[in-house]
Amino acid sequence: MGALVALTDAAVLARVSPQTIRNYIRDGRLKSATRTPTGRYMVDREEVLAVFRPVRQPRIIVVANQKGGVGKTTTVQELGVLLGRDVRTLLIDVDPQANLTKLFGIDREEPGALSIADVMLRRKALREVWVKIEPPANLWLVPSCLALGLVPMHLGQQFGADFILRDAVQKVRDDFEFILIDTPPSLDRLTLNALGCANEVIIPIDKGPLGIRGTENMETILEQVRDYNKDLRAVRVLHTKSDNTVASNTTRDLLERRFGPNLLRTAIRSGTKVAEAAYQAEPLQHVFPESHPARDYQELAREVLSLGA
Repeated sequence: MGALVALTDAAVLARVSPQTIRNYIRDGRLKSATRTPTGRYMVDREEVLAVFRPVRQPRIIVVANQKGGVGKTTTVQELGVLLGRDVRTLLIDVDPQANLTKLFGIDREEPGALSIADVMLRRKALREVWVKIEPPANLWLVPSCLALGLVPMHLGQQFGADFILRDAVQKVRDDFEFILIDTPPSLDRLTLNALGCANEVIIPIDKGPLGIRGTENMETILEQVRDYNKDLRAVRVLHTKSDNTVASNTTRDLLERRFGPNLLRTAIRSGTKVAEAAYQAEPLQHVFPESHPARDYQELAREVLSLGA
């Protein structure tokens, strides 16, 4: 038997209600269920995942914003590390700058090194390219490289060029509970490929009016994406680089008025530890887990798990 989790935590893992977990226990379909001396149910985490995995659809979350420097890559890395502690999670780096790849200390610039570019050129499948990240126990990364920047030009007007990533993801979607995709700071073919396979999008926005105004193009593009991606169900906004300044507080107020329930409750505070962790090529959760940004990402992971798609 593996690690035991409480009934409410099992419900979050399975993405069902606590009552559904109770029903499964009552019907004998969660055979590991035991009760503590205080009467609380505990069940084996691996059994929960095995029982409910066939009825769950993977959540494919694209983190995108045409504005750079808003925390897209850090958000993908931190969410990936946190989610990967409990559920199988795949990260895909489709930014030619390969910042997500570098943040894990991986280099794919050597000749012959496999990367997402090989997938986009239809040379390799995702499972031939991804690398295991440890810790945590359940995290994989599809790395990127500078050569990816030449792929859109190479593809030209090829038929189906905007659906290459979607087709690749379809072949591995049953292997993961979460697939998180980091995108370049532009609305090019690489970003459109990512959006084409998403069922959720998170748009990070930092303080200042330019960030909010920049979402207008994103919203227009997302409306067009919905014409060919009927699985795109949720678009949410994440307030990043928050601090106790007039500019940041004003931004929060504007975001609340404009996006309402689509604004994530969690705001990510700014802090020097983000850059320090990047210099060490380590996630915040590994080197500065008690820092303000790390704790905010912990709260964001809980919020993402609770929301579902």
